[in-house]
Formats: sequence, structure tokens, C-alpha cells
Amino acid sequence: MKPSEKYLSLVKELYGKTYVGDNAGDNVGDNVLSQNMVENRRQEILSILFGKPHISASKLALILNTSARTIERDLEWLKKNGLVVREGADHGGKWIVLKQ
Repeated sequence: MKPSEKYLSLVKELYGKTYVGDNAGDNVGDNVLSQNMVENRRQEILSILFGKPHISASKLALILNTSARTIERDLEWLKKNGLVVREGADHGGKWIVLKQ
């Protein structure tokens, strides 16, 4: 899944860039690859939350084949940057996607 333009715009605003050219050094390329993986995972989280707002972090982790802690960090980042909010209790509440 390709990240949305709104998401890429936010990443660019926060980090100053969304892509490093092909002539970048190997280490920089690795960092960009890792950042792209994080961006793609966060975009996928937004898509899932939009369709299943009651889903838990542990279920997201199973779907995305990553740790629950990684998902929790991503959710915190998404909340901090105004992309989602949590409504209600930890158990029984739901996620509201503000920007996708």
C-alpha cells in the first residue's frame, strides 16, 4: 500500500523530507528504507482503524506481523501528530481516524 499524500505531507513537515535520492550512501539508504517501512506500517494502521475502529493493538500486531509494543508506539505517534484519537476506555473504546 502506498502512503497517502496527507500522510507523506505530514512526514515531510516533521522530518523535512520523504525521500532520499538513489545516489545517497548505503547507510542513508538503509535509514530511508526503514523509515519507509515505518510509514507504510502507520498508513496500514490508519486504514485498518478506519474500517475497524474497535480493534486492539494486539490484534493490529497480529495482522501486521509485528510486536504489540511497536504498534503501541505507532499509535502514540499517530495520536501525537493528530491523525487519530482514542474515544472511550482502553477496553471497549474505539479509534477515530482524523486524517488518512
